[in-house]
Amino acid sequence: MDALVRLQEMQIEIGLVIVGDGPDRADLEHYAQASIAAGKIHFVGKVSEEEKSAWLAGAEALLYPSCKEGWGLTVLEANSFGVPAIVSRVAGLKDSVQEGRNGLLHEWGDAADLAECVRRLLQDAELKKKLSRGAVEWAGRFTWDKTAQKTLAWLEAVVGDGSN
Repeated sequence: MDALVRLQEMQIEIGLVIVGDGPDRADLEHYAQASIAAGKIHFVGKVSEEEKSAWLAGAEALLYPSCKEGWGLTVLEANSFGVPAIVSRVAGLKDSVQEGRNGLLHEWGDAADLAECVRRLLQDAELKKKLSRGAVEWAGRFTWDKTAQKTLAWLEAVVGDGSN
């Protein structure tokens, strides 16, 4: 939300949609209401998979400013729609985003850095096209079939063929 304020100060008019729920939602809504960007922040709460896909498909970018994450499945979901991700440079997320390929990395907690990444993406049409193409390509590398095959191969390597 602080990055959104910085973007407004740069005369970049965008909105922020926060999808999902959690224990911090009330605090975040209160913080948003006190912000000068309050009218540009929309909380939609928990949504169905269809609604989530619709939000992702219509987004300019996925912003994921988390301080920690296991992997970042939502990054791949957004990427599958050609939506680049702008994520914190933290474990998990920095593994799901290849800088300059399917998104951009920013320093966690640095609203100015996050705002600059968003500005670059929105104002550099060539960068946005490159990241959108790369996002679809990157997401296409991850399928449930490939995951199942790799998991099976790993299990067979660990357990062996059972002949012992």
